[in-house]
Amino acid sequence: MTTQHRRVIKKILVSAAIALGSSVGAAAPASADPNAIGGTGDAAIAYSPSTGKFETVWDASGEQIAVDDAVANCNRNAGTTDCAAVVTSDGCVSLAAVPGDARKFLGGWGTSLAEADARALQGLPGGIILDHECNDEPSWGNGTVY
Repeated sequence: MTTQHRRVIKKILVSAAIALGSSVGAAAPASADPNAIGGTGDAAIAYSPSTGKFETVWDASGEQIAVDDAVANCNRNAGTTDCAAVVTSDGCVSLAAVPGDARKFLGGWGTSLAEADARALQGLPGGIILDHECNDEPSWGNGTVY
């Protein structure tokens, strides 16, 4: 099974857990380096509040490209048109949501997965991390939460 297959399966399982109100914790993807510092590219996460589905893009050649790709892929995979960018960064990005309530979500960014996760969970009681990624090369870790 490839890393891409694992990610797709993880996204399906996490989306189902949110829809059913299950409190299942999402682990970091097998390829995620917990000590990563960010990248020369840009990362973005788009999220659909009507379905709880999301899409993460990293190592894109620019912020707008990362946002556009994440939103387009999210809309296609969710079968909706309500996906919107949640967070973007030249470092790491993270998405948190409250199980059972797909309309409660928050993005975070930072220079490490831990920092991005902490920012995503801050102010979201009961939230769990759905996904997080870092770009591959060192950067300043600047970001925007929408």
